[in-house]
Amino acid sequence: GIRSIPGAQAGLALVLESLTIPGDRVLVESPCYVGALALIRTLGREAVPVPVDRNGLNPDRLASLLQKGDAKFLFTVPTFHNPTGMTLSRARRERILALTRAHGVTVVEDDTYGDLRFIGGRTPSFRSLPGAEHVIHLGSFSKSVAAGLRLGYIIAPDAVLRRLALVQEVHTIALPTLSQAVMGHFLDSGGFRRHLVRIRKALRERRDAMLEAIQASFPKDAEVTEPKGGMHLWVVLPEDVSALDLHREAISHGLGFAPGPLFFPDGRGTNCLRLNFSTHAPSVTREAIERLGGLIHARPGVPAPKELP
Repeated sequence: GIRSIPGAQAGLALVLESLTIPGDRVLVESPCYVGALALIRTLGREAVPVPVDRNGLNPDRLASLLQKGDAKFLFTVPTFHNPTGMTLSRARRERILALTRAHGVTVVEDDTYGDLRFIGGRTPSFRSLPGAEHVIHLGSFSKSVAAGLRLGYIIAPDAVLRRLALVQEVHTIALPTLSQAVMGHFLDSGGFRRHLVRIRKALRERRDAMLEAIQASFPKDAEVTEPKGGMHLWVVLPEDVSALDLHREAISHGLGFAPGPLFFPDGRGTNCLRLNFSTHAPSVTREAIERLGGLIHARPGVPAPKELP
């Protein structure tokens, strides 16, 4: 079945409050969406990190953690992962489905960025694959339409939805019918499809501008993801660069990014940062990345950029 929710974050909160109790362990990607980590901690649950590599969540590491048998569910952002921008392949999704099903562990899939693909074809969601009866799918229009539109949906087995509904009704009493009606008309009229064409084009242009500026302005040994959709990319800087120190300096210069340790349950990612390419025009992004690159090169131990001939 399907049920309206005020955004994917609210959906995750419903799942946590309905299916877990304080002290329960929840498997999360490492790095993981910072809002999910904050929610899990606030509700008194324990976030257990599952490493992510350049191809997304690592099934081998997941298998090892599942052997312990105490995880309540796996939370994942498999398509245009926040913060790295990577997308989990179909083969990995199928293996993760099989592993979690064998251990009786629910998969909670956040597909907030799924509509924002601007290169290639869409990867099937966990929920759309065979053997996905244990998957809870979260969707939202907050990224694809407007951040202020707190409207999304949850797809889950009917028995699960009934449990979620009991908690949701206590929290909200009633769901906002006006925003649902407006969004329904936007979908039925074809306006949403036309809007996606425009926003995907803009995101592609903004991503390209950021990648080009990073290549020109950041240290040559910096590692950068190249997402095919979504809003974010992930930068791994030389090991002796502190993202937290850089962040404090960047803020004083009117620049912003999310430092890596925010996205790790155990505080790793000290030399990593997440950049959002969706918010500014390409010209503004290029200038900001050039300035940020200057701050990085000014850090102790980072070579100065070579002069162009």
